[in-house]
Amino acid sequence: MEFEIRFHGYYVRTNVRGRLEVQLENLNETYTASFPDLMILNVFIGQFRIDFEGPCVLACEQTGYSCEIENKTRWSPWGRENQFHRIRARLYDDKKQEVMQAEGHWNSVVYVKTAGSSSKEVFWKVEKSKLLQKYVVHENDLVEYESARLWCGLTEALLRGEEEEAIQQKTVVEQRQRELRATREQLGVVYQPSLMVEDENDPHETKIFTYKYHSDALWDPNFDDYQYEHNFQIKTHKRGTFPSISSSTRVELHGGDGSHLGEDASDSADGGLHVRVVKQPSKERVDRYTHLSETINGEQRFESSMQAQMNSIQRDLRTLHEEIRTIQSATKAVATNQHRANANYQSRIVHENQRRNSSKGLSCSAIFFCIMFVIACVVFTYYYNTSSSKPNIS
Repeated sequence: MEFEIRFHGYYVRTNVRGRLEVQLENLNETYTASFPDLMILNVFIGQFRIDFEGPCVLACEQTGYSCEIENKTRWSPWGRENQFHRIRARLYDDKKQEVMQAEGHWNSVVYVKTAGSSSKEVFWKVEKSKLLQKYVVHENDLVEYESARLWCGLTEALLRGEEEEAIQQKTVVEQRQRELRATREQLGVVYQPSLMVEDENDPHETKIFTYKYHSDALWDPNFDDYQYEHNFQIKTHKRGTFPSISSSTRVELHGGDGSHLGEDASDSADGGLHVRVVKQPSKERVDRYTHLSETINGEQRFESSMQAQMNSIQRDLRTLHEEIRTIQSATKAVATNQHRANANYQSRIVHENQRRNSSKGLSCSAIFFCIMFVIACVVFTYYYNTSSSKPNIS
């Protein structure tokens, strides 16, 4: 897979070049599929979304059937929920004639109908189901560049909701990878994947890598118990054997014709398998293996209990954070209301003082006017009496 990223204003388009190949051993069929473009929508405005856009072709070389799937999404920041995650598909037979149509949303419900028919039926419906329990390797058993250890800082920051710290952790890892690449280029060292081998004979343009320890053996319920990983190799545990098998306790599987099949055995064409034990394990090894299994199971139960407690603590912390945010919002609202009440009280006080000052001003003016009026009356009366008391000369 190769990626090409382009920025288009408010969304980012990632063009994925490559193909996916799936082999169905029991049907002897190989299916290939191309990848649609990955869209990161509403980077600046609107609800942030991730969706697919463009065609995807699924084909089988043995049967000649092919399916063209068109992924449609809404690029507008104001798009409704039913405008995202839409698909429309058409199935063709080996003669390139349309057989079936499909339409819907890949994250909810997809309906199908035969070509030329109007009746639809449910083909795919997303339902919540219980997830399988995942086996987690302890951090001390991981090498330096394994994903779980390399990105642990980013994962912990995301779980805490610290986006800025997550960006910093991501930048540190990416910068380290750039420095390692530059060092290899300076020294002329060609990078070799530790678990993958490039297929040089592949006719396609894209680079195809194959798992080093790939096995085409089918799962045999009569002899296979479970799969496990040891030293980065995916192995199948055979019934009646031990995960770590030495030469003295190796179990050989033979087909019905006596041919040796090795550890990853499969059903032969002419009949079943039988087990031949080269040497039975000693009682000490059985007891030690039993004790080791009980210890591992006890540690797994302890880790499960600790994980449950950690999940409970995380839920309590999230609840506490929500309550703190609620209290902060209520405190902020109370402070805002108190500030408004204080402002209204101050305004009323100022208005009352102004009213009182204005009323005092009017009283002083009235008193001053009365005094002036009294003085005017006294002066007028005095001059009037003086002029009336003078003798008449004529």
